[in-house]
Amino acid sequence: MFGLPPLPRKLEACVRDLGLKKTDVRRSAIRDLAKIADGNEDTRKQAISLLSKSLTNDDEPSVRADAATALADLRANECLPALLVAVEDAHPIVGQMALAALGEINDCRALPRIERAAKDDRPELRYQAAIARAQMLEGEALLDALVAAIEDSDPNVRYIGLRLTEERIVKKDVRAAVVDASSTIGKSIRKAAIAKEPALSVASAILLGRLGDRSVIPELLAAARKDRAIAKEDEEAVYETLGALRVMEAKSLLETRAWGIRSMFEEGPALAARVGLARLGDARAIKSIEEDVASPKLNKKTRGAVAAGRARLKQLREKIENAGLDPALVNDIFEEMNREDG
Repeated sequence: MFGLPPLPRKLEACVRDLGLKKTDVRRSAIRDLAKIADGNEDTRKQAISLLSKSLTNDDEPSVRADAATALADLRANECLPALLVAVEDAHPIVGQMALAALGEINDCRALPRIERAAKDDRPELRYQAAIARAQMLEGEALLDALVAAIEDSDPNVRYIGLRLTEERIVKKDVRAAVVDASSTIGKSIRKAAIAKEPALSVASAILLGRLGDRSVIPELLAAARKDRAIAKEDEEAVYETLGALRVMEAKSLLETRAWGIRSMFEEGPALAARVGLARLGDARAIKSIEEDVASPKLNKKTRGAVAAGRARLKQLREKIENAGLDPALVNDIFEEMNREDG
């Protein structure tokens, strides 16, 4: 029989288990500390103290990395000094998670250390530093950081640079610079678009397609046909971008992905295909999203509301408003719904 998941430990149990020898037990205790500390100030202070000690003193890198992640979840800027030191950890995973935490905490005092990490010899640290910089910087500094990532020597850093630029194009300063093919970042993106690295050419095609550049449609169609392997998140973005560009040639591909056998096993891509179809005005896809919004199941209702925002189904605004969802999420959905393409 399937039982309910165990409740998080209480503080006393976490303290006890952090002193045990088994690594998995200590890691589990750290995850529970982050859960029980959220929303309780007294417990939060004690939890942060314990997490800081684990970050600094535990012998196991995975435990130190988990402690950094937990501190990020708690937005523990009190631990800024310990996290800055942890970036220097001999084990890259600890440095990565410390950089991730610094980006989440978003304290400007960490920027000098993050900037140094962006030039580190280790690509895994440059990768995480790129994400942290995109979270913290604005204006010209942000553009410079994105260009540095897109032109990095490591393909994984170049890829995340393109994805970060896609995330930030809703900001007008980034959007304008990207649209301008003669700008530094515009040149970098278009250079990646013709690279012989499939992941980079697809990521740049998604980015340019979101900005209304129809020249990337052949690349997007090739990706939708799965002519070569691409990441799942890129696959989903391709389907939605084809819909946003009103590429009717993609309709049969999207229908197969939305309703075919694979849709039963890969929910994310299937939903993205339905969003793409809805952007093309497909009645079946629109009805499917509307039914999800009306579902009594919270997960399905939430999924449908998010899809409605991405599909720009403004006729569902009232139903989403009355669906009993988190107000902050509803706000985000309506912002997406009202966002202009291109």
